[in-house]
This record gives sequence, C-alpha cells and structure tokens, in this order.
Amino acid sequence: MQEIMDQLPSVIGAEVVKERKPSFLSQAYYTARFKIRNWPVTITLSSLSTKAESFDLTTVKAAYVCRDNFSFSIANLGRQKPNFLTKAIWGQVDPELGEDIVAKNDDSDKFRALFKEQKMKDGLHEIFGSSICALMAEKGNKNTFSLTLSKKYGYKAWDEQVGFFKAAEEFFEEVLSQLVEIDSATEEVPNIKNVSGML
Repeated sequence: MQEIMDQLPSVIGAEVVKERKPSFLSQAYYTARFKIRNWPVTITLSSLSTKAESFDLTTVKAAYVCRDNFSFSIANLGRQKPNFLTKAIWGQVDPELGEDIVAKNDDSDKFRALFKEQKMKDGLHEIFGSSICALMAEKGNKNTFSLTLSKKYGYKAWDEQVGFFKAAEEFFEEVLSQLVEIDSATEEVPNIKNVSGML
C-alpha cells in the first residue's frame, strides 16, 4: 500500500497526511488529500481481513456546499443479485445506468439531469468496472454534503488502484460540475475545519 501512496503526489498531486497503525481488522490505513477546484478531497486506503477474505478498500470523498439537499446512491453489487435487503439499502436496478447498477435518490428529475449526458454514464461505468463499488451524495454538517466513492479490490491489487485514482479525479470533477450545472451544488469553499474529519 505504501507503493500507492508514494505515487499519489505525481498522479493527482495528493499529499499523504495520515498513517494509522494496523488493528485487528485493518492491516494498513492511509489518508491523503488534494483539491478539485475549491472542493477538498480525501482519499483513504485500507487493507482489511476477515475470516472469509482479505481485501483492499479505497474511498474517495469530496466536500461541497449543497443548495437543495439532493442526495443519491448508486452501486454495483458485483456478482451479488439484488434482494430485499440490498434494495432497501441501495434501491432498484436502474436500466438507464445499466443492468448491473442499482440506485436510489430523493429527486428523480435531478438524478436524470445529473446523468443525462452519455459521458457521465460512461465515466460511471469506467470507475465502477465489474468490482463492488458505490457512489453516494449525502448530507454532512449544516449545508455541507459529501460525494463519496468506495471501491473494493482484491488484496494488494496495487496496479489497478493507481490507475483508478486518476480516473476518479476526472470523474469527480465531472460529477461536481454537473451538480453545479443542475443548481444543486455551488463552487464555494465548504466551511469545514478538518477535511480528513469527513471520513
């Protein structure tokens, strides 16, 4: 995992700000940060182990000021078929986004406007791939929202993750710009004391 963190400054200009000692679940944990325009972004990398498997989890989170409390979640559940529980958490299969994508939102018109352009759908599929992955916009403190992307990787799949970060940076800029376009987000600097505290 240190190999990835060493490459982040040159790949996306990120600064490594935290390294947490391994715990009984997490074998490694790192946090880095960078900016997309005025939006602060944090990256968290962790290697996790359970009785069933070992895997890496990558999370990218951006803070932004929201005008309208518009929230949504989109997920690729991998090989897992949607059932009652996953539908309750993640919503229904969304044919416009893909047969393997489940989604829910609190404003269908804004959600369709967010993904009206094909490049947004293509970017979503490039980021998600065939891995278990989720993208969420959810309320934080006051009018600050967070856009969060979480992706599960095979254990120590370093090469895949390095390429993912550049694609994630570009995709986040597209999503945040589109949220501004549909009058949901602003380009104001979010009023948060600690970017890492979003995680």
